[in-house]
Amino acid sequence: MLGIYSHRVYQRVITKPELPRFNYALWELIDTNKSGALDLAQLGNQAWIKVCFLGPYNEDSANLLGFDWDIDDYTKALRSDGHTVLIFASNEHVVDYIVQPRSHGDFWELSGTCLAREDSTLVRSSHSRSYNHKN
Repeated sequence: MLGIYSHRVYQRVITKPELPRFNYALWELIDTNKSGALDLAQLGNQAWIKVCFLGPYNEDSANLLGFDWDIDDYTKALRSDGHTVLIFASNEHVVDYIVQPRSHGDFWELSGTCLAREDSTLVRSSHSRSYNHKN
């Protein structure tokens, strides 16, 4: 009986994390863009100046961003193969982030890189759903 009660208390105390608000906007951008070019500058507000990518098993967000922010405090999604996290940031703080399922637009090839907002157009590979930086 105590085990059942403890489980119920645990469920009430631990809340599910909120979905980042850009998530569905990115999905819509991917779904409606038939040309294969994806302009990430269309997402979010004007506060972010760079977008950084963390692929599976790459949780080194502080070194990538250049300031103290630990992705592991916000999501455990990078502990598996199924997700990439896009982090929208200024030079001092994270504005927002997206936990992106790789099955709906794959950004793993960009893992460990950051792109300036004005240079954040990506192109989709002709043979997969993977995106890379437009050169």
